Amino acid sequence: MRKALLVIAMVATVAALTTLSRAQLLTGTVSTVGGSSSCPVYNSQNQPTGWIPGTICQNATITGCSGADDINFTFGYEPQTQGSYKGTVLFFSSAGGESPGDDDLQPLTFGPYYLQNGYEIVQVAWTEGPWESTDGAAGTNILAAACRPATFINWAYSNPLLFQGTAQNRAGYCAQGASAGSAQIAYSLAWYGSGTYLDKVELLSGPVLSDLEQGCEVNQNGQGAPPITVCPTTETACHLGGTQPWSITPEYIDGYAGGPRLWTGDSNCAGHTPTNQTEDTAWFNQSIDALAPGNSVNNLLNTDITAWICASVASGTGSMNNSSSQGQLFYTFIGQGSNGPLDIFPVTNCFDSEGVTGTNSQVPFLGNENGLTAIENDMLQGTSETGSTKCALSQGHE
Repeated sequence: MRKALLVIAMVATVAALTTLSRAQLLTGTVSTVGGSSSCPVYNSQNQPTGWIPGTICQNATITGCSGADDINFTFGYEPQTQGSYKGTVLFFSSAGGESPGDDDLQPLTFGPYYLQNGYEIVQVAWTEGPWESTDGAAGTNILAAACRPATFINWAYSNPLLFQGTAQNRAGYCAQGASAGSAQIAYSLAWYGSGTYLDKVELLSGPVLSDLEQGCEVNQNGQGAPPITVCPTTETACHLGGTQPWSITPEYIDGYAGGPRLWTGDSNCAGHTPTNQTEDTAWFNQSIDALAPGNSVNNLLNTDITAWICASVASGTGSMNNSSSQGQLFYTFIGQGSNGPLDIFPVTNCFDSEGVTGTNSQVPFLGNENGLTAIENDMLQGTSETGSTKCALSQGHE
């Protein structure tokens, strides 16, 4: 219901990139709890846990996030065995982030490969409920809850155990997230100042919490938000490679609305009951894309952002969902253009609604290269065809 405001904001960011003027929110405090131990690769049922083999796990607590309860979590990292690393890559998994990895994030594939190529790897698992829930299992404000991943990203940057970057070794500080995991990164960039030290991020199938109003609202006819065009021809940051732009609603469809309902404390999200202005405004105000008054500047010029979104799903593996359209709302919000720090790659033949890393997934712009391989290459080498840079110290962060 504030579409006119959103359109004005989008036009402004398309015309100019790349600073977001808003009140930057404060992060909390990380305290480690007890000693560290080897991360369990299998649970008591002999099922994979998602922790990368050989990593060390440390329990910790985040306190001091305004509007969000303290939360316990575990982070895993590779003990330093090879001298100075080329950089650090943080992983953030989908949904509530309670697992250190999932099929969309694929840390058991990415992690060892990044390590083999000289990068430290760090995983995060929120052990006390979803990171999005401000109050235990439930919540009222995802923006407040986003202080938690932002706090860890900030703390890890200053922790020599996890990041050993200096101006001399030019190590990069980077992050990779899938679905709501990419939202952990996007909130941190847009609201909590992570753009001042994150050099490179890979956003897989998202971020999916870009505009909660468009994801949740229901009009008087019982309909959700109308479709938007993803990768329109005017979006020069999107590399179609012969793929055509597509239209899909940013509404949270069945199976994906449960999380936002729980995390925002409003069960009407993407339901069948018309929502009111108060609800719609509350949803928007806790979105990644929400505009807020303030004189602080959150500068994204020095963070190279690469996004990977499903343009089609392989037959028999599911259907398209809102991940690409919610992602598009974020890409438009932060700006576009050939000189911007943003590259968007449509992925075809995804193994499910968000499966950009699937065995048969293809990136048309890169000669139908496999999605997972393309992401690995972009993180470690950059993508010469677009000017996307690898995980290394940004000149603007020196």
